[in-house]
Amino acid sequence: MSEVLEDLGRVLARIRSAVLAGDFHLLAGLEEELEALRPDLRGMEPARLAPLLAQASANQRLLAAASRGVRAAQRRLAELARAMEGFQTYDAAGHLQPGGAKAIRLRRRI
Repeated sequence: MSEVLEDLGRVLARIRSAVLAGDFHLLAGLEEELEALRPDLRGMEPARLAPLLAQASANQRLLAAASRGVRAAQRRLAELARAMEGFQTYDAAGHLQPGGAKAIRLRRRI
């Protein structure tokens, strides 16, 4: 049984490394590895699983933070795309004015 716990610990560590490195494409394969280990965990003492549960919880927090970061990047890219189309103005009541100004060509710096 300790071999299963060690294998699970290694998979959880690889998930952590993949998330921290931004290698999200690796997560699908690691999920399959986790699923393959799951039947071997049935009937195991909860005390023996506690460190792995803590590791899994930490990974869950990392994944949630990575997800928030991806969504923020998507929003920012959408904002930049809208800015390249032109800017929008609002009237005194806060309503969007039709026909904002056309965007000027900007040089992109990399």
